[in-house]
Amino acid sequence: GMFVRIMRDKGFDFYWQDDYCENIFVTDFVGDLTKKYDIITAYEVFEHLPDPNKTIEILLSKCNILCFSTEITDNTTDFDNWWYRGEVSGQHISFYSKKTLQFIANKYNVHYYSFENNSIHVFAKDKINDISLNEISGISNQSILNRILSKFKKNIVPTRESLLSKDYNEIIKKQLL
Repeated sequence: GMFVRIMRDKGFDFYWQDDYCENIFVTDFVGDLTKKYDIITAYEVFEHLPDPNKTIEILLSKCNILCFSTEITDNTTDFDNWWYRGEVSGQHISFYSKKTLQFIANKYNVHYYSFENNSIHVFAKDKINDISLNEISGISNQSILNRILSKFKKNIVPTRESLLSKDYNEIIKKQLL
């Protein structure tokens, strides 16, 4: 919910969906997986998935761009003691390498990109424009999501006004009914 609130404050029409966590930040903006979206984001989600293939297949059927974060195991020399396993909490149950993510991309016929020291990943139905991928992972005032979106054929990242005031008015209107 916090990420959705931040994105709505930046003017993006974002919605929240989580079957396992109560939404306390954007309760009136719940996503609907019967609809299609330009992009679906899943930050710190993939390592919790009991059936990643099923979830990824569903998400890719609902969007053109799937942007997600997860640490990869490629440079992990001591998996048994890797901090990201989250063994104390027992919550991280799925782990990925770049080879695995490329395999998944091939399986679903999408393009795979990795950014931010291999912690941000993108599955996209369209290729990134010929503009250098270094621009996405370079230092910028834009968020990583803005930088990723701006490199795709569709320009879905225009300058936007915050939705905070509009959201507030909608919430107040519902309470007055």
